[in-house]
Amino acid sequence: MSICDHLRSESPPNTWGGKVPAFFLSESTPNPRAVCSSEGWEGNLGLWSTTCLLGQLWLLCDLDFCSPPWHLLHSLSFPVPSLSKSIFTFATAVQEPISFQITLTVSFYNRSWTQSLGSAWLDEIQTHGWDNKTGAFIFLWPWSKGNWSNAELIKLEKLLYAYFIGLRQVFQDHVRHWHLEYPFQIQLAEGCELHFGEASVGFVKFAYQGADLTSFQNTTWWPSPKGGSRAQEVCKRFNQYHVLNEEIHTLFSDTCPKFLLGLLDAGKADLQRQVRPEAWLSTGPSPGPGRLLLICHVSGFYPKPVLVMWMHGEQEQQGTQQGEVLPHADGTWYLQVSLDVKTREAAGLLCRVRHSSLRGQDMVLYWEQPHSKGLVFLAVMVPLVLLAGLTLWLWKCWKTQWRHQCTGFSLE
Repeated sequence: MSICDHLRSESPPNTWGGKVPAFFLSESTPNPRAVCSSEGWEGNLGLWSTTCLLGQLWLLCDLDFCSPPWHLLHSLSFPVPSLSKSIFTFATAVQEPISFQITLTVSFYNRSWTQSLGSAWLDEIQTHGWDNKTGAFIFLWPWSKGNWSNAELIKLEKLLYAYFIGLRQVFQDHVRHWHLEYPFQIQLAEGCELHFGEASVGFVKFAYQGADLTSFQNTTWWPSPKGGSRAQEVCKRFNQYHVLNEEIHTLFSDTCPKFLLGLLDAGKADLQRQVRPEAWLSTGPSPGPGRLLLICHVSGFYPKPVLVMWMHGEQEQQGTQQGEVLPHADGTWYLQVSLDVKTREAAGLLCRVRHSSLRGQDMVLYWEQPHSKGLVFLAVMVPLVLLAGLTLWLWKCWKTQWRHQCTGFSLE
């Protein structure tokens, strides 16, 4: 009998449906507790064995029966890079804390059909994709591995994949008890924020159908105020996984910040690049009679933080509307900021752009009131009429008998 079968016989009813792949760790293993030993896990860290066992152990950890293989994280070597001063300068220049976040969306269509989508992000930059069939990371940048070795990353891939499989199983097993209705989605966001000069902050959050469900602080799960009884029941269950919660806390409060620092160091050539913005002014659809919608466009800048203001002299204008900062395909950003004003008050307005690539020299664009069509017509036509008249007069002088009188040249 396989260890999976042995565990199945020792644990509450499950919904694997007999499809769990059998992976024989030891035919003589008398007690599932032995499976939890570091030797057992580390010596048999096959993907399917991890998936099979963790799916069952999620159901047993509420009894402190044993711990999933997260303690292997302590055996991994997580090098903390020797960061240059420029890395800290770059990091502190960003107004918001720098974050690394793993996101997972699991769609539950019925009891036997689910679909998962995962990715990882360094602030607004996607650094990793995820192959939901194999559990493998997809490295989107040359520096996405940070300072980790391939062996360390492979171990982590398997552990996270097993965690996601076990997590999915827990929700499947509690559909009725937690009043979940097919089809539904569970969203998971987990990672850490790096506050330079302060302690880093790890986080794990669950959402159900896009609404906050639970969050993880220290080693405890807390229900969302809007989650109702469902959130309370989920937290009650999750808080029974004592050992697992300790390891999750270590992973996101200690390991995650180290990995984040490694990404900053390995990717500094891309992350510290500075691209100057281009800016121009235009008008949008008229908001009404006697009014103008002024638009300041700022495009092609990197990094993302930028300040764009409509001003009159040194006074920032009230009512400025800022759009969403949108990405270009090349990794730079675009932003437009608009202002609804009375036409007679538009004179003297300017758009000020402040960005790190400008090195303290703000970009200033002045709004110039368009001239009326009548004035433009006169400004163009009057010189043309004068030029035509002068040309006609000269032509007549050369073609008539008065050429000598006009020019002073002899006819001979």
